[in-house]
Amino acid sequence: MAVAFSAVVGAQLTAGSASAEPRYRNYVALGDSYAAIGSLLSIEDTVGCFRSKENYPHVLAATLAVEKFTDVSCSSAKTDHMTTAQQTPTFGVNPPQFDALTSDVDLVTLTIGGNDFGFESILGQCGLLSATDPQGNPCQRANRNPDGSDKFLRKIEQEVAPKVAAVVRGVTKRAPRATILLVGYLRALPERHGCWPAMPIAAGDVPYLNVVQQKLIDALTDNAGGTVIGFDTMPLTGHDTCTAPGTRWVEPVLPAAPTTPVHPNALGQRNLGERLAAALR
Repeated sequence: MAVAFSAVVGAQLTAGSASAEPRYRNYVALGDSYAAIGSLLSIEDTVGCFRSKENYPHVLAATLAVEKFTDVSCSSAKTDHMTTAQQTPTFGVNPPQFDALTSDVDLVTLTIGGNDFGFESILGQCGLLSATDPQGNPCQRANRNPDGSDKFLRKIEQEVAPKVAAVVRGVTKRAPRATILLVGYLRALPERHGCWPAMPIAAGDVPYLNVVQQKLIDALTDNAGGTVIGFDTMPLTGHDTCTAPGTRWVEPVLPAAPTTPVHPNALGQRNLGERLAAALR
C-alpha cells in the first residue's frame, strides 16, 4: 500500500532549507496535467504542454535545491507518452518523457494514469447526469454492470493499473539509483454532499466519485516499495473544488484562478510541492 505522507505539514520546512546541501542532485519530473499545470500565467514550455513554473515539480526542485532539474510533464499525457512522442493540442510535440531519464538521475516524480482512465471526460459525463437527479447518484447507477460491479472501478483495475505498473517498472529500469515518488491526484471533491451546480456532481455521486478517485490514485501508489514511494493525496482534505477561492487547491468548472477547470491552481501545487519535500526529508 502507499505510504500516506499527507500528515507531514509545511511547518516542518525551515527557512534555511533551500540553502542546505541538497540530498538529490538530478531530478526529473514526469506526468500529465496534474503535474504540469499550476498557473496559466507562468507557462514555460513552447510545445503546448502548459508546464508552469509554479507546478509541484518546480516547487519541489527549489525547496530541495537540486542541482539539475528537468520537467517533461505534459498536459493530456498518457502512459504511452512515457515511451512515445506526444502530439499536443497546439500542434507541438513533446518527446517521449523517458528520454529525460539517465542512470545518474537520483529523484523522479510521477503522476500518470488519469488520462488513460479518462477522468476529465468521466466528470463531464457525471456532470450531465447530475441535472437529472441532483440529490441522487445517477452517475453511479449508470455505470453499474449487469453483474453488480462498477464499470469505472473495473476499468481502473483491468486497464489502467497494469499500464501504470509498467511505467513504474520502466522508470526503475532507466534510473536504477533514483528515489521514485509516485504522486496522486489532488482531491477534486469534498468528502460528502458537494456543491451542485458550481461543481455539477449530484450529491449522491460525490462519495462514489471519491471512491473512484481513490482507486485511480491506488493504481499509481500501490506500486510503492523500496525506493519507490507512494504519496496518497486523498487525505489532504479541505481544499477541494467546493471550498472558497484562496482556500481551494483544485479549481471547479468555472475557475477563479488562472488554471484549467478541475485542475490544481498555483496554491495547490505549492502546498503539494512543500509536502513532498517534507516527506522526502
